[in-house]
Amino acid sequence: MKFKIYLAILFFSGFLSKALSQSTFSSEPEKFLKDVQVFIGNYDKTKAKKYIKSFEPLWLGDFFTAQNKSIVYAILNSMIEKKLRVYPDFISYFDALYNYSNSGMSSENFEKWNIVLDNVIKKYNNKRVQNFLKASNNLFLDGTIYVTSRNQKGATRWEVSKKDSFDIQFVKKLPVFIFKNIDLRCFSKNDSSIIRNTSGVFFPFTSFWEGNGGKIDWQRAKKDKDTYYAKINSYKIGLKSSSYQIDSVLFYSSY
Repeated sequence: MKFKIYLAILFFSGFLSKALSQSTFSSEPEKFLKDVQVFIGNYDKTKAKKYIKSFEPLWLGDFFTAQNKSIVYAILNSMIEKKLRVYPDFISYFDALYNYSNSGMSSENFEKWNIVLDNVIKKYNNKRVQNFLKASNNLFLDGTIYVTSRNQKGATRWEVSKKDSFDIQFVKKLPVFIFKNIDLRCFSKNDSSIIRNTSGVFFPFTSFWEGNGGKIDWQRAKKDKDTYYAKINSYKIGLKSSSYQIDSVLFYSSY
């Protein structure tokens, strides 16, 4: 584990030394906050002021160590080189920084997430970057991995029960979030469903989930969860829909 963290430090230290000379953002923590406010203010001054008010105690707090700050500077320079837009790209990243640092999740996963993000920025088009940042923001905020609209009542939303349990890596050249031993829930039009104690891989580019194992019960139909339930094997879900099909199911009943 220490070796992986050491590699991450070497990666960002080397990248940082090359990129800071052309940065729009200062590497001094207090000056950085002022630069961020000006930068966001070019799009929306009210949002900029509110953001800095909430983010400042986190940025100057315990989570953002010198190493974590250097990671942020490096990513911002990658975004500048890519010529990404203030909205939605930079604002999405700033929101992700706030949501992650306010979530209580680990510094290790923060480093790994930024390494994957840096690769996404360098290898994919702007739309892919936006998709990845949007999915990340939703996850860091409240465990959501897909939602049609946060402003629409009855919108389809999928969430994991433990947002801090993820691993993140590239699989077949695609960024993926990997979850183990979580509950996968779906909410849609005043209805809900749940796959308990399952594991799976979430593909943020396509809003697709490949799951393995788990248990379904019928508590919503007032059936005892220890009496009526089904165990499932591998399954796949297109998260843009609230419905799904599972090919292999074993039904259990104590009667």
